[in-house]
Amino acid sequence: MRKKHHCLTGCLFALLAILFVMPGPYAYAENATLVWDPNSDPDLAGYRVYIGYESRSYSCSVDTGMETSYSLSNLEPEKTYYLAVTAYNIQGAESIYSEELVYKTPPGTPINSKLVVGLGSFLENGGWLQAISLRDYLHDSWLRVDWDEYNLANGESRLAKGDIDGDGKEEIIIGLAPVPEDPSIPNGIFEVLDDDYTHLAWGQIDWADYNAVNGETWPACGDVDGDQKDEIIIGLGPGGNGVLEVFDYTPGRLIHKTWIEVDWEDYNLACGESRPASGDIDGDGKEEIVIGLGPVPEDPSIPNGIFEVLDDDCTHLAWGQIDWADYNAVNGETRPACGDVDGDQKDEIIIGLGTGGEGRFETHVYQGNQVVYSEGNQVNWQEYNALFGETRPVCGDIDSDKKDEILIGLGKGGEGIIQVFDDALEGYKYLTSLQTGFQDYDIANGETWPVVIMLNRVSGVNPVPWLRLLLLEN
Repeated sequence: MRKKHHCLTGCLFALLAILFVMPGPYAYAENATLVWDPNSDPDLAGYRVYIGYESRSYSCSVDTGMETSYSLSNLEPEKTYYLAVTAYNIQGAESIYSEELVYKTPPGTPINSKLVVGLGSFLENGGWLQAISLRDYLHDSWLRVDWDEYNLANGESRLAKGDIDGDGKEEIIIGLAPVPEDPSIPNGIFEVLDDDYTHLAWGQIDWADYNAVNGETWPACGDVDGDQKDEIIIGLGPGGNGVLEVFDYTPGRLIHKTWIEVDWEDYNLACGESRPASGDIDGDGKEEIVIGLGPVPEDPSIPNGIFEVLDDDCTHLAWGQIDWADYNAVNGETRPACGDVDGDQKDEIIIGLGTGGEGRFETHVYQGNQVVYSEGNQVNWQEYNALFGETRPVCGDIDSDKKDEILIGLGKGGEGIIQVFDDALEGYKYLTSLQTGFQDYDIANGETWPVVIMLNRVSGVNPVPWLRLLLLEN
């Protein structure tokens, strides 16, 4: 600590700490502003704020220049901070410390979830997933699909999450993309990671003919039978005849439970891709299945912006449709997610759009035996919306306020970005944008598959040790 000169000891500092609880993702960490009265010395050059965990033992200092306030962010809940201010003049002489302010932050709401982002195809270096802390949006660790041949051939990782073993912690399910030149590589296979990020099990679609021709998998999870454990729901790609397979987990392996089929024969014959999500949209404690449909380029009137909802017994419950006729007529594919964005104990359906969707996503609600459009929103990045526009929504309560936020993964050209939007009661306000720390990938592909999971432990490899924060303005 530098010696304090007494040339400015006549100045008195009135210190006032004011707590600001930041909205959304920052709710775990407290924020405070320190304010003091200005010094009237004619040769005053600036101020320094000193911060520590013990009285008069300061671990860091910040030069605020001529500003008479300083904002402290990411303060830990229930932690005592010791604060003091000095003034210094143009000769560099510094005053003694002001009267010390002792400030204890109030209890916080712990955020024990993480954001995990699957990356798209990256030849010869694919299969990556990035875990990100939702307390401070900083890089946590890198994970990788445990299959070298797949990572070299494609490497896209499509994510879902669910508590498949009933231990109260969520596992990660990784769906794999097609490798047209060698379908034997995806081969209908998907991987399950345990809640500590270690490999737990492999699963495989029980349909050899499909696996030999396409073999890609679209995962989802949900407790469709009310047994307090999530089932794994796997959708198939084009040529899948609208079929989905449901799996149960028993220690060490996945077991076939049932088959489901989209209730639209023309679509099943024309494309047959099925993209599942799950959520309790009717509030009965068991989760329904929402099935998004893939594009049919030669006849967009077949998907036509439509998605299907199955009841928890896997029977047809309702149809829904994107509230945008022009999009439905040109592309019409749908990418569903589910989450309780308004805190009413029932999940809403969030629908992402495909290429040409202008970055839009819609909220739909289940009312009176039908799915009803509620509200639309848009990615906060005009250039992306104009050139690409694909949106891949997921939901998660990232600020522990019992209402889900919406996170939007972007398609190719998305530069590795995920955008975060607040819950319905906050008007789906845009909060922030995150970008993966894998710059080569962000430039070459940039698509993202995010999911919010509950995990306790962290492990993994770290090819890139940071996450960059971006603020994208219209």
